[in-house]
Amino acid sequence: MKPSRGKFRPLPEDKPETILIVDDEPSIRETLRLLLKQSGYNLVEAGSGEEALESLQEYSVSVCVCDFKMASLSGLDVLSHVVSTYPEIPVLMLTGFVDVDTAVTVMKRGAFDYLKKPLKKEELLIAVQKALVHRKMLERQRQLEEENVTYRGNLERMVEDRTVQLEIKTRELERVNAELRKANMDSVKALAEAIEAKDAYTEGHCKRVSIYARGIARHLSFSKDDLEVLEYATFLHDIGKIGIAEALLNKPGPLTPEEYNAVKEHPLIGARIVRGIEFLRDTLDVILFHHERFDGKGYPQGLRGEEIPITARIAAVADAYDAMRRERPYRKARTLQQALETLRSEQSTQFDPKIVDLFITHNVYRMGNES
Repeated sequence: MKPSRGKFRPLPEDKPETILIVDDEPSIRETLRLLLKQSGYNLVEAGSGEEALESLQEYSVSVCVCDFKMASLSGLDVLSHVVSTYPEIPVLMLTGFVDVDTAVTVMKRGAFDYLKKPLKKEELLIAVQKALVHRKMLERQRQLEEENVTYRGNLERMVEDRTVQLEIKTRELERVNAELRKANMDSVKALAEAIEAKDAYTEGHCKRVSIYARGIARHLSFSKDDLEVLEYATFLHDIGKIGIAEALLNKPGPLTPEEYNAVKEHPLIGARIVRGIEFLRDTLDVILFHHERFDGKGYPQGLRGEEIPITARIAAVADAYDAMRRERPYRKARTLQQALETLRSEQSTQFDPKIVDLFITHNVYRMGNES
């Protein structure tokens, strides 16, 4: 039976935020209490999933920190209840282990972030602070939505003297949206520059990949909003490399199997970075899956064919082409003809054949000033 949706409860402005700690191990609860109490938060503790549901009804919870694995009602059960009943409450999941499947499952089920045990104070406090900022953004959004509903409800009887005000508000909203889009794009470009700063051989790579990807997508009837998401996503497809050692990224030779496995972690690292950024949530498909292969031999999940999101298949072609055309420490750049021939030879193995055909047939590669 689906629980009834709880009333949106805003954070009190004059009181410390309340953190709900959910864990069936008293020692873990004690550790969390000590770490969080020092920062001035109010704390509510629950020793089981059932107690957590009762506490959510009784207290105005700001953030929920919940263990992944508990007896009876599991952490995922608590997460599902919070997402469906109290969607304004961010949930931080605690896990004793992290693999790709667990991380993807937790993120897809709606967790704001996840933390690995044993906990580090700095990581916990930063994650809680990010969750609170996100919560306040949701409150502001809800407030604006409620104001808009009220305004529209009164509009019919006030239409004549409110028409001018509506036009002013519309122009202001358009201006704010334009400024927000610019600010978002500036943030994305700054992150892309941070990626490229770690790899001296990839200057301009993120921008070119984004140009190629948009060129392909225009032939697939992408909407304006979908194109914007794709642009953000391809600019940030390699953001996880921020968490990879520069020595590996700039190694003047082939990587060892161990080094390659370390580099292969960057999609998951990247997904974790953008997971808590509201306007970047739709970029996860590209960041997580742009190294999947059409034949199912890619990573991190070994998706095959159309199991791979279309945006990730587009990014894979754009990314591979630009990488082939640029010199690396361990190889020379390929010529235009060599790069195109490689794309053709890898159709249906590494790449979606339809995407490769669009890229070559419509001369999308020329958009990056290729000749």
